[in-house]
Amino acid sequence: MTAIEERLRALQPGEAIHIGHSFLVINVGGLKIALDPATENGACAAPFSNLTPTARAQLRSYRALVTPDGIPSATELAQAVDVVLYSHIHTDHFNAAVLEKLMTANAHLQVYWPQETPRVLFAPRLQLSRLGQRFLAWLDQFAWADHIPAGVREFCASMPPRLRLANTHEMADNDVKLLSHNPRIELRAFEVRHPRPLLWVRSPFEAATPPVLGYEIRYAEQGVPKRILLIGETSTDPEVLYRIWQARQELVGLFVPVDEWLKLPGLRWLYDVYFHASPRLLALAERLAGERATIHGLHHGLWLYQLNAAELELGREALNRRVARPANAEEVTARLTESRAARHFGLRALHKLERLVEAISGFAPHSTPKVRLNPLGRPFRFGREAA
Repeated sequence: MTAIEERLRALQPGEAIHIGHSFLVINVGGLKIALDPATENGACAAPFSNLTPTARAQLRSYRALVTPDGIPSATELAQAVDVVLYSHIHTDHFNAAVLEKLMTANAHLQVYWPQETPRVLFAPRLQLSRLGQRFLAWLDQFAWADHIPAGVREFCASMPPRLRLANTHEMADNDVKLLSHNPRIELRAFEVRHPRPLLWVRSPFEAATPPVLGYEIRYAEQGVPKRILLIGETSTDPEVLYRIWQARQELVGLFVPVDEWLKLPGLRWLYDVYFHASPRLLALAERLAGERATIHGLHHGLWLYQLNAAELELGREALNRRVARPANAEEVTARLTESRAARHFGLRALHKLERLVEAISGFAPHSTPKVRLNPLGRPFRFGREAA
């Protein structure tokens, strides 16, 4: 038994292990839940390759920052967890080859994923002509393509993965599923904003566009109600901020994605709002979450970059510079309501979000630091006992 498998099997209620990126394992009342397992060796499958049972084509730009011994194999993970959640099916969050191995190794494993995911996985494959295959093979030689053409070729030549669909559950916005009767553990899904990559055009290979989901877990310990928020990927989305605010009295664990600061200052704000959230989102969450919660960054650590204390302080400083006047809970609630209602409406949405950020900046400016920087691959506790 490897060290990472031992840690996963020994994970206690109230503990979690961050493997890296949004790959997380958490123990809730004895139920072990994995979020977004997309690799078992540190490699990241190329787009469309990740929808196949082989996933051979790999992104060259996603180089593992951790050693393979810190990543459980699909068989090791399957023996340690009861439930798998997927936030969405982008290649860095979903891998059908890994999932097929998980479900083969654990016949009782339950999988929850966004609505329409099966339509994508089991869509009819396009038959590429010889000319089309040669063109994709030629295109794959160029570094900017990053093996995406190879992923398309693999998808078109593949069969759908072999999955027990009876063990899978599609989730849409505001759906509720019961994960466990004793103890009673509920799973609630909510749709979050995660725009397409830059210059994205929907391709003919995509049979549907599943939503991107965040998950709220509700349970109780010794009669005390508790909530956990698991969000694999998002931008600075008013919906995410609203969910944190609504759950704050019972919230014990917040797992929220964060990306490194964009190097171009002129585009940093736009990127933060519409593509990937910067450390500023962690600072916003600190002011919205109740004092029982601890906050843990996801979407880092396995590929691309590692969140550190310096970046965390930059996020807090960015919010502190926005403070113009104090704000109370009623104003924060009002701004959340109006920004959430306008979150998809262009310039109006940007204006409402700016007003919301200003209100949160002026709310509880001396709130207790809640963000924790956790070592990858090792157990840590989430939540704090009420005073």
